Amino acid sequence: PDPSHNPRSADPAVTQGLAEASRNREDVRTELFRALEAVRFHNNSCEPCPTSWLSFEGSCYFFSVPKTTWAAAQGHCANASAHLVIVGGLEEQGFLTRNTRGRGYWLGLRAVRHLGKVQGYQWVDGVSLSFSHWNRGEPNDARGREDCVMMLRTGLWNDAPCDSEKDGWICEKSHAHCSTWYPGGCSLPWLLELITRVFSSSSSTTESQKHSAQHSPVQSSAWALGPPCQPHPNSTHADPT
Repeated sequence: PDPSHNPRSADPAVTQGLAEASRNREDVRTELFRALEAVRFHNNSCEPCPTSWLSFEGSCYFFSVPKTTWAAAQGHCANASAHLVIVGGLEEQGFLTRNTRGRGYWLGLRAVRHLGKVQGYQWVDGVSLSFSHWNRGEPNDARGREDCVMMLRTGLWNDAPCDSEKDGWICEKSHAHCSTWYPGGCSLPWLLELITRVFSSSSSTTESQKHSAQHSPVQSSAWALGPPCQPHPNSTHADPT
C-alpha cells in the first residue's frame, strides 16, 4: 500500500511538531499545578491600593492630615502619581463625606475666569463641572479671589482662596493593574487562557491535529496574550505628604 495513505505514517516535520507540542503541554501542566498550589496557599501579591489609601469604585483615595495650599496639595498628589480628587457623582461624594473625619479638604476643582469674572468651574483633568455639591450660598467668590474649591467637614463644597487658605487634601488615582502572580512569574489568567488553547485540539493524528501541531498555539497565537511569564514588578508606595 501507498505509505502516504497509512494513518500511522507522518511527515517528519509534523512528527517533530507533535513532539514539541506534547512537551509544551507538559510544561504548561506543571506551571498550572504550581499556580493552583499558589491559590491554595493564598499566594497573592496584588495590592489594589497602597497602604494608607482607601478603595472605592475602582479608584484609590488618600486623605491627608497636614494642611497646605491648593497648588502644594496638587503637587503632593502628583508625587504619588495621583491628582486632587475629581468627584464624579453622588455615590462618590457620599464616600468622601463618610471619610472627612471632621476635616476640610481641597478638591481638584478650580474656577474658570474671563475678564475677572468666574465663568464656570473645571476639574484638574480639564473636564467642566457637571455634578456639584455646594454649601448653601456657595460659590460666592468672596472679594473676587476664591478660585479653588474645598470640601467642608460636612461634605458640602465651598470656594476659597487658592494661596492664602490651607486645608487638607484628597488624592485620587486608579487602581494599579491588579493580577495575581504565581511561581514562575505567570499570571493565573494567562495560564488558564493558554491551557484552554493548548488542550482544545484533539489528541488523534488527524489532518486538523497535524495542522495544529505545525501551528501550535503555544508557539503562535498564545503569545498575543502578552508576555507569558516575567518577574513580578517591584513597586513602592509612598504617602503623598
